[in-house]
Amino acid sequence: RQQAPLGLGHAVWCARDIVGDEPFAVVLPDELVLNTPGVLKQMIAAAEALGDKANLLAVEAVPEDMTHQYGVVGVGERYGKVFAVDGMVEKPPKGTAPSNLSITGRYILQPEIFKILETQEKGAGGEIQLTDGMKKLSESQKFYGLEFEGDTLSLDWTQGDFHLTGMPIPFSELAIFWHPEGALMFFPMAPDRYRIITSLGPSTDVEPVPLEMAAFQKVIDRRGPGGITLTDTVWTSAFRINERQVGSYRSGRIFLAGDAAHVHSPAGGQGMNTGMQDAINLAWKLALVCRGVSRAPVLLDSYDAERRPVGAEVIRESGRLTKAATLENHALQDVRNFVAHLVLGLPAAQHAIAGMITEVAIGYPQSPLNGPSDGSSTAGARMLPAVGERPYGAEAPRFSLCGGGEAAASVAAAFPALVEPRLRPAEAAGMLTLIRPDGYLAAAVPEADWRAIAAYLAGFAAPTGAALPPA
Repeated sequence: RQQAPLGLGHAVWCARDIVGDEPFAVVLPDELVLNTPGVLKQMIAAAEALGDKANLLAVEAVPEDMTHQYGVVGVGERYGKVFAVDGMVEKPPKGTAPSNLSITGRYILQPEIFKILETQEKGAGGEIQLTDGMKKLSESQKFYGLEFEGDTLSLDWTQGDFHLTGMPIPFSELAIFWHPEGALMFFPMAPDRYRIITSLGPSTDVEPVPLEMAAFQKVIDRRGPGGITLTDTVWTSAFRINERQVGSYRSGRIFLAGDAAHVHSPAGGQGMNTGMQDAINLAWKLALVCRGVSRAPVLLDSYDAERRPVGAEVIRESGRLTKAATLENHALQDVRNFVAHLVLGLPAAQHAIAGMITEVAIGYPQSPLNGPSDGSSTAGARMLPAVGERPYGAEAPRFSLCGGGEAAASVAAAFPALVEPRLRPAEAAGMLTLIRPDGYLAAAVPEADWRAIAAYLAGFAAPTGAALPPA
């Protein structure tokens, strides 16, 4: 771990003991790619085809007049989307870049880079630059570039949290105002506080600057419904949208969550919810493993299988909303406004959108953790605790067993490290239901088939409590 901000090269060097003597990938979380397969998977396939001692950089085309803002590579012999790198230049002066292909935050490097970084002198900004180390390594090993598949939206945006008055929309609803100049979105945070996001127009070679409150007010007056007055600024920022996702949320003992695994348009305000759900999904699984309760490989493997599809869907939906909000064709704007006004007024559409944005409608129907489900709910579905019951997994990372009878009690007693000792009320008459610590259905069977629940739990850990009744 870095003890001070000494540059990307130093950060990579700090991982030398973990990586050892084998190729490794560097993934920067501020550049994450929306595509299937993910960019890292594309790179691994390309690196395997190139053979041993191949260093690979992910690159993407940028406008010619913006190359001075990036690290840029020269292009040598091409092999499809892969090409030999003919030099690397960090932020070349305008008009001098060897190409318009910029290095994105993805690298597959050989372990020899560590010896170079160990003695690397400080470069630009007084930091140890990874690019300088790669240049040195390129004297003895080949470097290749891969033009990956993925999307970046070339628009500038600004956002901020403000206290305000005069909002005509109920606090329980988010509001989107479509204007020919750009979208204006309000996300309620508290009765008098909203997160406001609006577009600034196409990206240029100048980094976007957040609007001050007076400028935000002018945009709201021009694009909004009228009557809204900003009274105080909490914070503001400016950004450009990248839609990116890693190819896998797990690599051995390394797990990625939140912005390290996915980044997307803030439209819909789902970034925080998605990251929190990543953490909750992973936390109980890690807890069972770290506490020695379970060593079943499927437990940790299920994290990527469950959460990566969710991240991909969030990226798709937020991207669609952003593209709809930023239509430039006036005829298409009119069609969008008419359809949105018609559809969004329907209760069913409002309910579906609320479930998508809050992410309470998310389930894991294809999860490798799903057991038998003979009831009305499908394994992997989100389950709500009964009125008056505490949330699932609130006290410890243990499954909850819902149902009655001696057989159910014996299952709970046989797996004290995996199952809460107290039975919860049955989800349905005559059914025995097992709920995961994060509140999703693991299995549901008739009470007479209680041994199916016991067999499911035994797949994670052998019973350590009271003996189960004889067959």
